[in-house]
Amino acid sequence: MRSRLFALAIAALISLGAVLGYASAAWAQDTLRIAAVVNDEVISVYDLVTRTHLAIVSSGLPDTPETRQRLQPQVLRALIDEKIQIQEATRQNITATEADMNAAIEQIERNNRMQSGGLEEFIRKTGIERSAIMAQIRATILWQKLIGRRLRATTQVGEDEIDEQMAQLRAAQGEPEVLLSEIFLAVDAPEQEEQVRQASTGIVEQIRNGVPFNDIARQFSQSASAATGGDIGWVRTSTLEKEIAAAVAHTSPGQITEPVRAVGGYYIYAVRQRRSGASGSGDEGRITLAQFLLPVDSADTEARMKAAEKVRSSASGCEDLGRLAKAFDAPPPTKMERLRLSDLAPQIRPLVAPLRSGEISAPLEIDQGLLFLMVCERETPRAPLPTREQVADSLSRQRLDLQARRYLRDLRRTAFIDVRI
Repeated sequence: MRSRLFALAIAALISLGAVLGYASAAWAQDTLRIAAVVNDEVISVYDLVTRTHLAIVSSGLPDTPETRQRLQPQVLRALIDEKIQIQEATRQNITATEADMNAAIEQIERNNRMQSGGLEEFIRKTGIERSAIMAQIRATILWQKLIGRRLRATTQVGEDEIDEQMAQLRAAQGEPEVLLSEIFLAVDAPEQEEQVRQASTGIVEQIRNGVPFNDIARQFSQSASAATGGDIGWVRTSTLEKEIAAAVAHTSPGQITEPVRAVGGYYIYAVRQRRSGASGSGDEGRITLAQFLLPVDSADTEARMKAAEKVRSSASGCEDLGRLAKAFDAPPPTKMERLRLSDLAPQIRPLVAPLRSGEISAPLEIDQGLLFLMVCERETPRAPLPTREQVADSLSRQRLDLQARRYLRDLRRTAFIDVRI
């Protein structure tokens, strides 16, 4: 009996080994299939699988079949672009040296606040294919070198252009500004429209589900700002395209826009902060502040809430507080002139900081009752204008980014691209 069981066990192991061997061979055969051909070079399914895994891990997305399926068109497009970029760099005799690779790795570690060797540790912990991330780094280096050689000379900014930009900046001081980050997905041909639209919608969904905006931007944005997680700094709303300005205007700080179709493709913006004009930090502003104390019974929660709501709905300016004081038999309001936000107590500052002139804060519960704060006046100082060198650098980078997009678009149009999956 024992020998028969042993024989059955051996047979089972042989059968299992045959099944596993077949599955392994089938998987290997599948990954060696061709995903795309770019000119005379192949991108394999294995390349696509490993790069998709890298994108998922690097951007913090959930590693599910649905995520992989949704990302693969974007990842394949990125691989095709990289192949085109590498081929053009090779044609121009541009190479990435070991020193270039080491410098790029050090920069990645600094950007992600890693210690020296942190990238290798990240690769080891996450199980990413080292070859996949090194290939991506190498392609980035080659493209940057190629752009620098071919286009840098054409992005020189003239003194008259700097003069014009400086004049615009001086004229625009005090205009509303918004601190933005962006993700850009290019549409280079009509047949790409729906695919890119769906990709941008999927990105918005992932970000709203908790994936960091800057991680997604680094992996998928096709703008030069991808290197900094999409950060494009403070932007005057009057300089934005009409469609983008409308989307940003209806987006609160801390939120992101829906995908916006504008020139070149789809844009997604994260609205990080707003300010009334070119100013320094919020603590530099001075305000005139009124305090209104509403005596209420701390034990009667419902009465306290009703009273607070009535005060907030009735006060539209500091002049209303005296009338409310009489109506509620409360002490006359007190006014504090030309305070800096940094002078306020830490528990009060967050209540006051977002208020505009004539707005009243949520109530602060204290022993004597409910304390309301209203901004009567707010003065926002003007920040120094950027230097001529900073303006020239900004204009040059914008021009270089635009020309690099056009260069890659032209290379795509002349390349032979055969997508097979």
